[in-house]
Amino acid sequence: MKTKPTTVDLERLERVLNVELPVIVVLAEKQMTLEEVLALDRDAVISFQKLSVEPLEFHVNDRLLGTGKAIKVEDKFGIYMETVDSPEEALKKLEGDL
Repeated sequence: MKTKPTTVDLERLERVLNVELPVIVVLAEKQMTLEEVLALDRDAVISFQKLSVEPLEFHVNDRLLGTGKAIKVEDKFGIYMETVDSPEEALKKLEGDL
């Protein structure tokens, strides 16, 4: 059963709605040694285990809030959201940060 937000909760939410948070879309991740990192040059190629058809991760303030696929928006990249947490789920994940 959902509980109704209190006046205090609504007032707090209104105060933080305009707070800017870092948004990161993760293509893939891997571990590399410092030696490997320092050996990178201009023409280096780094390969990942993740398949190109797997979804990208959408993080807000280091919290995973959804997934999607890369798209082109005019001459820039974007993300087409395929899954995204509900506002309630997102707020629960972010509440300690706000």
